[in-house]
Amino acid sequence: TREIICTLSPEQEELYDLAELLLAEAEANPDDDNTQTLKTMTMIRQACNAPQLLADEEGKPFEGESSKIDQLVEILQENPDAKVLVYSAFERMISLIEARLKKEKINCTRITGKESSAKVRTEHVKTYQDPDSGVNVMLITSAGSESLNLQATEHLVFVDSPFSYGDYVQTIGRPQRIGSKHLTVLITHLVARRQNGEKTIDDHVIKILRGKKKLADSVSGEALKGGLQFTESDLVKEVMNLVLDAKRT
Repeated sequence: TREIICTLSPEQEELYDLAELLLAEAEANPDDDNTQTLKTMTMIRQACNAPQLLADEEGKPFEGESSKIDQLVEILQENPDAKVLVYSAFERMISLIEARLKKEKINCTRITGKESSAKVRTEHVKTYQDPDSGVNVMLITSAGSESLNLQATEHLVFVDSPFSYGDYVQTIGRPQRIGSKHLTVLITHLVARRQNGEKTIDDHVIKILRGKKKLADSVSGEALKGGLQFTESDLVKEVMNLVLDAKRT
């Protein structure tokens, strides 16, 4: 595993600051079901990914550069023959990545919640798995990737990390299937950082996921494949506290 730092673009940094302020307000004035808190946590994560995932009061998506998409393109161009699995929690992020890869003439396929047809999913997997297809990149979300066998994968890139350790283990398990010809699979986390080098929510999510892994390994061993599940609310609360603590200091 490795982490690659992606410095927020000016547009991303501005949106991140705004989302942090909204999170602090939501924490100070909690609602009954924490809807506003969850919404602002999502906004913070989206700001780390791309400005286009957020919209102004009129519903128009913001514009600007995404440091993560830029870094992903660089990774894919460095080793164009490797089979690369790319994960994001957000289908809209997958669509943004897909559009950019088409512009860069990098062939890709995708499976998200929108690709619900079993026939389509099977065709996309077959294309990706085929060494002679010319398609070496598969874009997935948690909603689309469950139970997929993608043992051709050499490199797994997390554009953002799942908010559940169970989903994290499931995603890592996609390449780790019988029939894999690779002794190891490289896992890369794209981690957003502020322009001054300060950590973002990405760092906090990874930190907590690693803590969950240590707990799971101590119970079930290194071979764990989803044996323990952690609810999304557990992680959200822990991450929220880390974000707010960092802001206060």
